[in-house]
Amino acid sequence: MCKNSLLKQVLFFCCCFLAIGFFVRCSKDKDVAVPIYNLQLDGADYIILTKGTSTTIKLKIVPIHTTNKNINWKSSNEEVAVVQDGMITAVAVGNAVITAVSDSDPEKKVEIRVRVNSISVEKIELNVASPTLMDPDEVLQLTATVHPVVAPQELDWTSSDETIATVTSEGKVTALKPGDVIISATSASDKSKSASIRITVRGLEENILDNKKFVALPHSSQFQFSPYGTSDLSTLWNNNSTSLGTKDIFYISNKTVTYFGIDLGVKAKLTSLRYWGRADNYFVLRHPKTIEIYGTNDAAVAKNPNSPDEDWILLTETPFESVRPSGGTDKPVAGDIDYVYASEGERIPFTSTVPAVQYVRFKCLKTWGNIEGVWGTEISFNGTVIP
Repeated sequence: MCKNSLLKQVLFFCCCFLAIGFFVRCSKDKDVAVPIYNLQLDGADYIILTKGTSTTIKLKIVPIHTTNKNINWKSSNEEVAVVQDGMITAVAVGNAVITAVSDSDPEKKVEIRVRVNSISVEKIELNVASPTLMDPDEVLQLTATVHPVVAPQELDWTSSDETIATVTSEGKVTALKPGDVIISATSASDKSKSASIRITVRGLEENILDNKKFVALPHSSQFQFSPYGTSDLSTLWNNNSTSLGTKDIFYISNKTVTYFGIDLGVKAKLTSLRYWGRADNYFVLRHPKTIEIYGTNDAAVAKNPNSPDEDWILLTETPFESVRPSGGTDKPVAGDIDYVYASEGERIPFTSTVPAVQYVRFKCLKTWGNIEGVWGTEISFNGTVIP
């Protein structure tokens, strides 16, 4: 009995010892450090700052589950720029190199070159007025003047749609195909300072039709009109796209899908139209977003406000989608790229195969705010009058 009891005790202690060893081994396995494999910049490796300003550098640590993610920062010239936890502050005019080094592996590091300027850019001016017309394959040299002249002169040139027109780093624009495009020159040292122009690359000859001949077609009784605007459609061709007076804003206040009709007074082969929304609410609320344009030469169809779309001819190849050049979501402010684009009327092109028509229906399927109603301040039509 004693021998069996002793044997059992020995076996018990052996099992405990093995269990403890296994537990310790597992714990050690869990504590194994994951080394850093790579350190990358999440942005440019060369930045320009104005004295007194700051910017924060973002890094990518690979793998993301690296155990030690601490980064040591240093500046090659703290009299020019200092750095703390990735935030670079410009101290004085000059150049410096900011280095980010992995705390666990000094071999993993990145460098950011910093240039500090003393004078900030106040404004940028272009040598060509907006809007500007061009033909396919035409080349236009733009020149930007940075004020004041002692401010940093480096510029970034961009095109909002490179399928319509491209621009080189020297401001040379090449028109490719019909459409509207925004060309911008932006200060490399201050992204908030820029100058933009809208360029229309023509297809067929774009003559503006005489709006003195326009006549409003009857409204459908299903539509209601806001007291903050008017039901008088002729306000859309009073040559005033910026006024916010109640008599200058055509304003349907109900229905998600809205439409109105215009007798052009002539039969014309249309190439495009331009539509202006409210100057204080571009690309928001009741600004048209998804649009269809119809035409007809049948007066009976045109003057019947409830005639179905099937009785008309669709002039847009597909529903036209209004697009903000910047891709932003906030309401545009005067001077920015979206405001410049909208303030000169958004161009809606027609297919080249559409017939000449006298009557036009403007149909809004959806607004930018995805709400009921629609508003506008001006409309114009481009094309060739057919005798």
